[in-house]
Amino acid sequence: MSSSIVEIEDYYAHNMKRRYGCIVPPHEKIDSLLTKRLDNYQAILKQFTQFMDQFLEIEKYPNPKKPLEPCWINGFIPALDAISIFGLISIKKPKIYLEIGSGYSTKFAAKAIHLNSPLTKIISIDPYPRSHYRTLF
Repeated sequence: MSSSIVEIEDYYAHNMKRRYGCIVPPHEKIDSLLTKRLDNYQAILKQFTQFMDQFLEIEKYPNPKKPLEPCWINGFIPALDAISIFGLISIKKPKIYLEIGSGYSTKFAAKAIHLNSPLTKIISIDPYPRSHYRTLF
């Protein structure tokens, strides 16, 4: 094992049962907290529209010739999540974007950083790192 990699055993049981939302009533306290700030969330989402031209430049499906580019239909991250990552990085311009795992979320973050927040650094903690993603950071 490399001295720069620390292996952490996945020891907890996975429970795939839906806890809240859809067919299960929402958690009252969480729902109340989110509802109180609904106007704030809507305002943030509206700010994302300023990046519409950049969103439209992102391809719909994966392009084998551009494996490190994001795409909307990818089977891993829903479009609204991708828009939120891209938009928040582009608006807030954080010094560091920290994520657990790397994949399509990393591609959207890297695209936002490249286009709108060049001083932001990506730190990705990934139990199964893929070397080709390192070129994104």
